Amino acid sequence: MTTGASLDERHARRLPADEICSQHGDRLLTAIRQNERQYLAVHAVLGPNTQEPDTVRLRQLLRISLWHRQEWKAAEGDPRGRPGRRFNLEICPCWGEDFMSAFTEQQLTELWMKM
Repeated sequence: MTTGASLDERHARRLPADEICSQHGDRLLTAIRQNERQYLAVHAVLGPNTQEPDTVRLRQLLRISLWHRQEWKAAEGDPRGRPGRRFNLEICPCWGEDFMSAFTEQQLTELWMKM
């Protein structure tokens, strides 16, 4: 089924990142900050241009919300069972529907193996 709109036109109608941040950002960032898990994988799916100002802004807001954790690196081994809380932040350069069709639940919640 097609809507008659091009792929670019359909993606242009998505909610602007600044609107998402202002309306829902506080709840989202608070939930990330208050998460009690020892390891937290954070995936942000904002489209293929990861250098847009709104994408850069959201990346920084997420990093600020994760300030009390240490970024996990694959070379360190499994962080679970070690003291301290770890995280990974991955800005995925794809559209939401691409991400949801390609990633499994395990890939979203298990240790993020950076390439």
